[in-house]
Amino acid sequence: MWAKRLLAMMFAGAIALSAPGLASAERAPIVPTCLIVYQNEDLRDDANIAANLAGHFNMNREIEPLSQLTPEAVAKADSIIAILQKPDETFERKLQAEGKPGHSVLWVGAADGDSKTPAAEIRYKGNVIQELNTTVYPLRVREGMDKLAEVSDGTNVYTLAAHAGNEWRYASPQLTGAPGLVFADMLHDVFHAEHADDYHEAYIRIEDVHPLTDPKKLRAIADFLYSRHIPFMVAVIPVYTDAAGGNVVNFEDKPEFTAALHYMEDRGGSLIMHGYKHRYRDGETGEGFEFWDAQSDKPIPDEAAYMTDKLEKGIARMAKQGLYPLAFEPPHYAMSQTGYRIVNRYFSTLVGNLQLNDTTYLVSQQPPYRLQHSLAGLKVVPETIGYVADEAGAAAPMLEKAKQLMIVRDSVIGAFFHPYLKLSQLTELVDGLSALNVDFIDLKAESNEVRTDFITIRSDGGQVTASIQNRSKLDALAAVPAKSKLAPLFSLVMTWGIAAVVTLFLIMFFWFLLLLRTRRKKRLFYEEVRS
Repeated sequence: MWAKRLLAMMFAGAIALSAPGLASAERAPIVPTCLIVYQNEDLRDDANIAANLAGHFNMNREIEPLSQLTPEAVAKADSIIAILQKPDETFERKLQAEGKPGHSVLWVGAADGDSKTPAAEIRYKGNVIQELNTTVYPLRVREGMDKLAEVSDGTNVYTLAAHAGNEWRYASPQLTGAPGLVFADMLHDVFHAEHADDYHEAYIRIEDVHPLTDPKKLRAIADFLYSRHIPFMVAVIPVYTDAAGGNVVNFEDKPEFTAALHYMEDRGGSLIMHGYKHRYRDGETGEGFEFWDAQSDKPIPDEAAYMTDKLEKGIARMAKQGLYPLAFEPPHYAMSQTGYRIVNRYFSTLVGNLQLNDTTYLVSQQPPYRLQHSLAGLKVVPETIGYVADEAGAAAPMLEKAKQLMIVRDSVIGAFFHPYLKLSQLTELVDGLSALNVDFIDLKAESNEVRTDFITIRSDGGQVTASIQNRSKLDALAAVPAKSKLAPLFSLVMTWGIAAVVTLFLIMFFWFLLLLRTRRKKRLFYEEVRS
């Protein structure tokens, strides 16, 4: 399937280049514009979700509150997504009067009345998805409209989506979860994108790989995936720190770990940078956040300087070892909207899900397909079916979710696996994904870029290249602080010191017991003599 797509793209490009003038700057393709309008601030996160999803379709996106909407914005839009909490006939007439001829309109949310909340079964394109508590609004399907999706509570059936001409209606405020799959797939029709129904991608990401990770397990994972002809991703944390912060472990401390990462690359792995230490303030590496203050649930203070330092050091530490990351994954997917822009200064590609606002990290988006971030411009490869839990049969619910995702055209079935688990648990997941006829993503085969003023890393066609612009800066950023090297020794001394104190205490305790026993015997002896 992918080979057919590539040939079609090459054929189209050859036609464009062979036609007189079509390759010139004056005749560059016109990128369509999608206008996302939201009725009030409660719907701003939904507007961000819609704008991000529209980034799957190569279009300019503009987000406007209804209160500030101008006729000019409406007139230049090729498509409009209107997100409402209650019907607004005045707004509908405005779009009809001021909109560009032939523009598409997708109405989201309120249509004809108050919300209903059935314990829903969703029916779409012959598929049935069990989904509890899906909120839908009553939607009267006007004459000439086709029903696209329905929900049922077992007794009543409600229309979830309908279509006629260039108008679509989606009668739910939910743009995520199972209803969101219907919404995401509908956008192909709203934007007139002719994408194949049967093309789906997948990836497996080996998660939280840091210098204390067992290199033997990493090699075993690489061998297994290589034997199955499956490319994979490796989420690398350059520096390990224990919960107290005293034990810091770097690449230089574990050469066998560094060698294992090179081995994984040779066996089909693509490296991504998963933070720098994967901790903020305290906590063990892999447990804490790093680019979001989770305790206060707010952005990191002095965010630009903090993130610049962590990103540059992480890239330098890896590059110093000849390890070249091709993408970035934020720890716990948590990051401010400004943070995404900062990341995009360095990385072209982000792997993971998206935080939607700067109010809380708890509001996030799990897109079902690849997209371009609406604010930062990052290429996003989403994670969609979660991680393999340390329990029997953990892959089964993940695979069930994968099958649901396949109702969406171009869907990405993204999963991650922790290397401390048994290899048999990964085997179960791989067997299930392979049976779904998906294309596994190989980042090295795609165009990705990491940009700094000291090194540039690029991938394309299965090759990764690195060009060093400033060796002295790279070396300075990659240098291991002296205290980091002394910390394990300090920890060792403290451990033995505590052990010595405890041993001395025990010796004194037993000596005191022996002394008391000796005195007691003497006292008893004297008492017997006197008697």
